[in-house]
Amino acid sequence: MKNGIIIIVLLISGFAFSQTTINLENQCNCEVIKGTDVTAPGVTFYPADLGDIYINTDTGILYFWDGDSWELTSGNIVTNKEFEVDTENKQLVITDSDGGQVHVSFDEIADAIDKDEQDLANVLGEGADANGIVITNLGIPTANQDAATKSYVDGAITASNQTIVSGDDDNDVEVGSDGGAFYDDAVLQSGVAANTTNITTNTEDILTNKAAITTNATDITNLGTRVTTNETNITSNTTSIGTNADAIALKEDASNKSADVTLADDTNTKFPTELAVKTYVDGAITASNQTIVSGDDDNDVEVGSDGGAFYDDAVLQSGVAANTTNITTNTEDILTNKAAITTNATDITNLGTRVTTNETNITSNTTSIGTNADAIAAVQSDVDANEIAATDAIAAVQSDVDTNKAAADAGILANTNALAAHESADEDLSATNEIQDLELTGDKLKITNNSAASEIDLSGYISSDDQDLGTASLDGTTNTLSIGIENGKGTSVDLSLLEESSEIAAVQSDVDANEIAATDAIAAVQSDVDANEAAATNAIAAVQSDVDTNKAAADAGILANTNALAAHESADEDLSATNEIQDLELTGDKLK
Repeated sequence: MKNGIIIIVLLISGFAFSQTTINLENQCNCEVIKGTDVTAPGVTFYPADLGDIYINTDTGILYFWDGDSWELTSGNIVTNKEFEVDTENKQLVITDSDGGQVHVSFDEIADAIDKDEQDLANVLGEGADANGIVITNLGIPTANQDAATKSYVDGAITASNQTIVSGDDDNDVEVGSDGGAFYDDAVLQSGVAANTTNITTNTEDILTNKAAITTNATDITNLGTRVTTNETNITSNTTSIGTNADAIALKEDASNKSADVTLADDTNTKFPTELAVKTYVDGAITASNQTIVSGDDDNDVEVGSDGGAFYDDAVLQSGVAANTTNITTNTEDILTNKAAITTNATDITNLGTRVTTNETNITSNTTSIGTNADAIAAVQSDVDANEIAATDAIAAVQSDVDTNKAAADAGILANTNALAAHESADEDLSATNEIQDLELTGDKLKITNNSAASEIDLSGYISSDDQDLGTASLDGTTNTLSIGIENGKGTSVDLSLLEESSEIAAVQSDVDANEIAATDAIAAVQSDVDANEAAATNAIAAVQSDVDTNKAAADAGILANTNALAAHESADEDLSATNEIQDLELTGDKLK
């Protein structure tokens, strides 16, 4: 019985305090609570600092560095256990390596948790200073309540940038040196300025040509009148020539011919006179015709049905009117975009303020995490102290057990010696074969079951009256063996010296007391460990809550910035401030 107690105690102590060495590099999905960031499965994390803690997000198991190896602890120092959340029955199920399970109701856990929850802002408002500490080694956030790191916020802002310059073919907009949309319209503006100058010059030329055409028309009319007059005069002259044949004949007389062929005056001193003739007049009229429409290439002025210069600017005027409308619309859009840009600038400034606030909060969280790490270290120290106390208690129990065992061994040895002496005398330890059949032959008494037994001659003790042994009985209360004799006086034997049940009972009582003491000591150690586990779990949950709050604020800021940028791009179609404002004015037929 005593050996069985020792084995049970050793099994319990081994189950409660053994640790399983874990190669952390073989774990996956580990989140850092304290220590170097886990970047990928399979990475060897050395050197580690004493007290570094990681949690496997798949299993919920914690791992800590004890100075020379990674140790597994699923919430306490008891290993070979799995923790499972039973959402259907609202229970926490703890399973050990032997298949044993403990079910803890969520309601019981909730009742044991301190409900005094405070956010980080309230904590800092009480005078706690983060001292500029920055939280590092945070995991990549995935859920809405996860904490956001600076790299995650910067990456999200970068990813929220829309396409500034389209990659479509024939797009004249380029990417500027600062990444914004860039379009240099200097050549276009130069062309527009040149066209404006040319249009002005052409307009002036057209007006001049129109005046010249009017003048030419007047001249032509006047010349027509003169031609008619000349024709009338020629007719009259012809009649006069026919009538004055003699005078005509005189023109053959060289003496009366004038050698002056220059029209210098209108006198009649010479014959024939210098007055214009029809041939001269016709030639002069022909020579007076001006070029109305230039034959140069790319001239848009045409010859009208009446021979005059013709240019229909209806299409141009329609285009100018459309451009004027578009310019007005663009001006309004530009003003709207300017307002949107101003709003976006304000939003970006506000977002920057919020990001700064978040960074401050993250710094404060780092301090809180450091404080929590100290608390966890204190809890670990308490657990270590409890381990030492439990070890000492078990050692004391073991010492007591050893002492009792020595006493029991001494008692057992004494019993063994007594039994050996009895066996030597009795040849066995059985109480059922002590009563032998006696056979009396004449006056000779002999044990029938022992062939080597000697006969006892009773002739000197008995008369000729034959007698037989009667029944034999054992009184368990007095340990007395009584033997009856037929027609004679029976006898009895006291067997008390062979009875040792009181010593055995005393040993068993001592062993039972030691079992109870060992069980109580183990229960006390387990209770202390459970309390430390609950405190550590609460501290970790508080840190996670603070981190979740900060991530939600950062995500909201990023979403607001993304929406503002998307709204600005939709309204302005680009993010450049250099191509927003163009003023065009149409005065008469001049576009400026």
